[in-house]
Amino acid sequence: MKTITLPTISALGLRSSIRLLAVVLATITMLSACSSANRNLFPADPKERDIEVHVVSHGWHVGIVLPVNEHFKDVMPSSLHVINKESFAEFGWGDRDYYMDDSPGIWTTIKGGLLPSSSVLHVAGFSKEPKEQFSQLEIVTIRLTEEGYRALLLRTEDYFSMDSQGGVIELGNGLYADSRFYKSPKWYYVPKTSNKWVTQLLKEAGLPVNTFTAVRASNVIRQAARSGQHHLP
Repeated sequence: MKTITLPTISALGLRSSIRLLAVVLATITMLSACSSANRNLFPADPKERDIEVHVVSHGWHVGIVLPVNEHFKDVMPSSLHVINKESFAEFGWGDRDYYMDDSPGIWTTIKGGLLPSSSVLHVAGFSKEPKEQFSQLEIVTIRLTEEGYRALLLRTEDYFSMDSQGGVIELGNGLYADSRFYKSPKWYYVPKTSNKWVTQLLKEAGLPVNTFTAVRASNVIRQAARSGQHHLP
């Protein structure tokens, strides 16, 4: 007679827990994606918007370039290396181990996608115009209101961990230009990814974007282009 091995209670419990976690994460993501942006921050008339930000595609992820103006200096931590030094700052956010590893292996890649892990902000400063600095990359220029820009800045500032003196925590040199890695208090996990993070920043500024579909960089660029000017390399 053929012996049938039934799953153990522990195995069933583990599977149920995994399924429940997946449902919870998906529900949270969908609810967040369906929440409406504040259109008062992003009026239909472009004449009412005067601060340019830029979304840059790096292939598999996007970054967001912010002008280091009076609003930036007022909201962002004063210990940030680009303050009073650069004209623009590009921000990216991601899994700490993967982002800071020059040659991440299979396990680092899988872990960063499947398991909640610590995260970092990557901040690169420069003085060239963004379209010149990233002339070889796909970029979208979006004009925001001052109120929308400050809302975006406040959301970004919330992603910095602070030391006991209220300063940002630098973790090392970044990947290009005048850049640094900074510690973040947020957990990184799928579906909460770097591309969704940039899309959420745009939503904070009032743009009509959907974070649920912002999985690939191409989708973020496509959504941003509906509200801005698209530049190809």
